Amino acid sequence: MPDDWVHRFHTGTASATATGILDVEPGKSRPARLLGALMGLPPAAVGQPARLRIVRSGPADGAATRETWIRTFGSISLNTRQIRNGERIAERAGPVELRMRCRTTASDVWFIPDGAAVVLGRFGFRLPDLIAPHACAHAWSSGDGAFDVDVTVRIPLLGVLISYRGHFTEAAE
Repeated sequence: MPDDWVHRFHTGTASATATGILDVEPGKSRPARLLGALMGLPPAAVGQPARLRIVRSGPADGAATRETWIRTFGSISLNTRQIRNGERIAERAGPVELRMRCRTTASDVWFIPDGAAVVLGRFGFRLPDLIAPHACAHAWSSGDGAFDVDVTVRIPLLGVLISYRGHFTEAAE
């Protein structure tokens, strides 16, 4: 795998920051829009300024890396915690944990859904696929030292909760 920005940003071991422009599309169903509002998700926007900071800690020897993802869409901030162990990722927002697998190619990084759980303290309860939320994300090198991203979070019975796509470049921490 080449040592380019899209890979270092998404699967690296050092903290990283990117800035860019996103188009944000909230869910279309009334229940999805209501849930998005309750969660403080950003409203629909075209050309929304965005910032993504990943703060990493943990050993660089292949063991689990702990990450805090701080996403800022205009004035809205969304923070999640991730634990990355090899290709397995668990991303937590409150008690909901989205589980994913990370796949990489020479120019792409894919985050593929692999279940979800509700975590209360030390106990986790896997959610049935019929109701489990899942996130699909694809980031790819745009060839100019930057990357593009396409992310969709979906809940099977409600449809899309939020999706966003845009272009990011490396920023000072």
